[in-house]
Amino acid sequence: MDNWQYTLDFIEWADGSFDAVYSNDAGDVEWKPATPAQIKVIQQRREIEMTYIFNDGGRAAAGFKGTAGDCGARAMAIALGLEYKAAYKELAQANKDMGFAKSARNGIMKNVYGMVLKRHGWVWHSAPKFDGRKARCSDMPTGTVIARQSHHFVAVIDGQPHDIFNCTRKMVYGYWARA
Repeated sequence: MDNWQYTLDFIEWADGSFDAVYSNDAGDVEWKPATPAQIKVIQQRREIEMTYIFNDGGRAAAGFKGTAGDCGARAMAIALGLEYKAAYKELAQANKDMGFAKSARNGIMKNVYGMVLKRHGWVWHSAPKFDGRKARCSDMPTGTVIARQSHHFVAVIDGQPHDIFNCTRKMVYGYWARA
């Protein structure tokens, strides 16, 4: 009965070291120093489990009800310190000027969004590159940025997303930051 298997659990000691937890067919449990590969998995799990700050960017306070695909307006209001209604109107007008519907309710094309942020003095940066994984919100630089994810924009402040749902698991393609 010496068929020990890693349980995917771990113990972190006060000195910052990790032990991996193993169990066998008899139900016995013991721990052994974690390997570098196990430590890497632990760190990746922690990153994915990072919390977010619930923030609707002032949408409810502006009198908007229900749900909408307005992540661009929310992110812009939060990151630029604008009233939600002002961010929404500016994006809706830019959308109209580019030949789309005069609305920010159902999303904004990335080129329209980038054009509006450029007017505010923000510039685009590619996401940082990592070996073996994609960039996440926690990888964004210190300060306030707007990250572009798959079909989503989110304000990120000091590596923590400010949004109406937890988007920490979504990869980041790049971000806008003040010039």
